Amino acid sequence: METELKRIEKSISALYIENEKARTVRDLNLRRGKIIGRVSLFLESIEVDKEVENVDSKIENLKSKIVELEKLVDSDNEKELLLSILNKINLQMSKWVEGLDVEYEDNPIRFDINKLTMYIDSNTKPIALPQIGSGANWVAYHLLIVFALHKHFIQNDRPVPNFIIIDQPTQVYYPPEKTDSLVEVSADEIAVNKMFDFMFNVVESLSPGLQVIITDHAYLKNERFENSVTEIWRDGLKLIPNDWKPLEGESTVHNKDV
Repeated sequence: METELKRIEKSISALYIENEKARTVRDLNLRRGKIIGRVSLFLESIEVDKEVENVDSKIENLKSKIVELEKLVDSDNEKELLLSILNKINLQMSKWVEGLDVEYEDNPIRFDINKLTMYIDSNTKPIALPQIGSGANWVAYHLLIVFALHKHFIQNDRPVPNFIIIDQPTQVYYPPEKTDSLVEVSADEIAVNKMFDFMFNVVESLSPGLQVIITDHAYLKNERFENSVTEIWRDGLKLIPNDWKPLEGESTVHNKDV
């Protein structure tokens, strides 16, 4: 009898447990139903097309902002890069100028890319190149910036022809002779030799990346200069020989001094 009662109690307990589980499942289903109903009501209350259109518009606006920001970033990088290049060029010129015979050779030099001129930063004030007298100074400072720029182009493999043609750089020291004989440097010989030594040194340091072609009346009496002379156009020898026959209709007048 006692055993039967225990069995009945267990059965009743099991029924209570099953009933509790059923009620839990029912409550869970009710909650799910409420949530689904709310989501459905929300979805029915909005216009999907407008929402998509607004999202697309926001995306386009963000893309435009990204493009503008990238331009600003690139612009800053470009300015910094240009400033870095100019600093290197200025430092190079300030080192090279010590080997030339110019005024303010002990002062820093800088190239103003906006005004396309050079400045010498003296102890009292910056001096623009046009304010410095003497054609010899102008030639020397122009050589500095030209060679410094070409050094940058060569070292950074820029698409710039690697040669320079210079016509009569010594003319500022003395006028060209009217005779057919060679002009030998006398006055300012030290300055002229320094100028040619500077060009020789830069070309050799960048060899074989740079070629410099110079036409001049001067003929320096030193081995380095003489070994570099390719042609001496005197005594009838000219760049354009007289025996070159002109084409039909061309002038037959030849320039006597080439």
